[in-house]
Amino acid sequence: MKNKIDKKKLSIIIPHYNSLKKLERLIKTIPYKNKDVEVIVVDDNSEDKIEYELLKEKYKEIIFLKNISGIKGAGASRNIGLQNSKGEWLLFADADDFFLENAFEKIERYLNNKEDIIFFTPTSMYEDTKKKAERHLMYENLVEKYLIKGNIGIRYFYMVPWSKLIKRNLVEKKNIKFDEVIASNDINFSLKTGFYANSIKGTRDQIYCVTKNKGSLTTSVSKEIFDSRYEAVKRYNDFLKEKKLTTYQSPMIDFIFMSRRYGYKEMFKVLLESLSKNYIIIDPIDGSTNAARGIPMSCISIAYSTGSRFSDVVGGIILNITTGDEYIAELDNGAFLNGEPIGVSEIAELNQAVVAIAFKPQILDKTLEKLPLQFLRKCGKLRMFGSCALDCAFVSQGALDLYVDLRESIRSVDFAAGYIIVKEAGGFFTDGNYQSLENQSLFLDHRYSIILGVKTLENPVKNLLGKV
Repeated sequence: MKNKIDKKKLSIIIPHYNSLKKLERLIKTIPYKNKDVEVIVVDDNSEDKIEYELLKEKYKEIIFLKNISGIKGAGASRNIGLQNSKGEWLLFADADDFFLENAFEKIERYLNNKEDIIFFTPTSMYEDTKKKAERHLMYENLVEKYLIKGNIGIRYFYMVPWSKLIKRNLVEKKNIKFDEVIASNDINFSLKTGFYANSIKGTRDQIYCVTKNKGSLTTSVSKEIFDSRYEAVKRYNDFLKEKKLTTYQSPMIDFIFMSRRYGYKEMFKVLLESLSKNYIIIDPIDGSTNAARGIPMSCISIAYSTGSRFSDVVGGIILNITTGDEYIAELDNGAFLNGEPIGVSEIAELNQAVVAIAFKPQILDKTLEKLPLQFLRKCGKLRMFGSCALDCAFVSQGALDLYVDLRESIRSVDFAAGYIIVKEAGGFFTDGNYQSLENQSLFLDHRYSIILGVKTLENPVKNLLGKV
């Protein structure tokens, strides 16, 4: 970074606890000797005090502070950094992450911008293997959607403080602070800065690498951490409700499933609190005949909606009862299987596709009028699993390429979760007449036929079935 930058343009705030080697790695990626950049490290009462003092002596250009608030955690430490910062822009980093090569040359190009927030595209790395991780993908996706479609979800869903520049004046004017809690201290800070920013900018420039470690707060799920995260998301949703932005509320579905490990009492508490604010569409056992007969092909399906139509569905989760696999998706945040991003397959030809179907033997003649043999013969492989929700899940991960169910008897509980998971995985999802489900009802008095799968197969299927 060149010294021509206006003085005190940038304050870099770093909370730290017991990670001196990684902290020094981070420091080495920062131009801490630049007189126009201030680096503030706030120690959260680390145990290795002697080594920490030696580090302070080694990097005298850096401002080293201590969390003496009596409240432990990164939130309190970040607030101390905020109180002592002087830069026009704020840049946050975690002690176990690092900035990429040439990051500050890229940052410099934006320091005279008029926007209140500059969102950069992050990357991530597994600390043990040094291989690329998936922790950044949600935020990379938000930046892409903003750049391509102008999707403003980036204001509300970019729930971390790193990999973005924030005007300090915005934070001071609106008195925005981090929650001083053990976990998820940053999501409401990020929400409020995104909401109150007059203007924002997104860029594909990469400046920051976030690391993933076993046992970190991002992978730990103790009861204390669970409670902290849950209460933070409740505050997040309450703020959005107050601002009449319920579309962007965070689904509580993952908390419902996580709460199971703390007993049914906790699970029902979370479930009832979720029900009191929005719609929960639940099928406790989809594939009930399979389950009753001991066939290992059934699941639990839960969707979360802010209204009574499919367009209001903002989250879904499907739990494969036999394997324990969890499929989850939130609006505009992608689809995941056991925490790993998933997407539909890239099959382009029907004769190569694995297709799941469903029909009732009692009305086979009627079914074959809509699902003719000429269509079935063109499919690469056929399967019938007996669980609508699992069929949707398999399509979302690319195990199936198409699912056709023309029984006119399935209800929203069977596929509401699958609907958003498939859509977030990049697939198409229509009713049996190839019409969008967006404005159709979630209420159980409505019965549906559905067709879903890889987008490249949508027109070929429509053409074949439409000829009947």
